[in-house]
Amino acid sequence: MSDLDSDSDRVQVTRTTDPSGTTTEVRTVVPRSNGAALWIGGIVMGAAIAAMALMVVSSNHSASVQQTTANAQSAQAASEQAAAQQNTQRAQQDAQAAQQSVDQSSMQAQQSLAERASQDRAAAEAAANRASASADRATREGSASSPAAEGGAGQ
Repeated sequence: MSDLDSDSDRVQVTRTTDPSGTTTEVRTVVPRSNGAALWIGGIVMGAAIAAMALMVVSSNHSASVQQTTANAQSAQAASEQAAAQQNTQRAQQDAQAAQQSVDQSSMQAQQSLAERASQDRAAAEAAANRASASADRATREGSASSPAAEGGAGQ
């Protein structure tokens, strides 16, 4: 090995002793990895790629942002218009339901008044019939007692 390589390599020494007292020494040359250099090179390359991508994207970014903003505003306006139309339809449906409720209540009130008037009329007719019957009875009783009185006076 050359001197330049020896700086980058690491020597690992392993010593073992046998029960008979013999010592064995094993030297293993382990090359050092250049992992840190690879990491730094990878980071620099990644940064360069990101910078180039940023330059490409930023040149088209202004027009793209304006178009995206216009599309977003258009979509928002359409969404607001649709929501307003839905609100209008709901309001119309609510108004129709309220009108139907008022009409139904009015009809029930009119029916209730008509029923009450009919009941009052029937009660009045019944009272009139009773009064008429009572008057007829009174007239009959009065005419039955009157001829006897008249007959005695005329004789």
